[in-house]
Amino acid sequence: MQLIVEHLPHLIPAAAGLGFLGWFWWHMRSGPPPDLDDQELAAWQEARSARRRRTKLER
Repeated sequence: MQLIVEHLPHLIPAAAGLGFLGWFWWHMRSGPPPDLDDQELAAWQEARSARRRRTKLER
């Protein structure tokens, strides 16, 4: 128990940093691929909004 209490100030920032990296990964994953041109980006956004509408209707 003493070991955990002594190292807790070091573990909390590490856990917070890993949580932020996980959030950032999820956020970047949900965006469009970076190599799309304007027309492909518009198609990607339309497909994404259609998926979101379909998901909302199923709930």
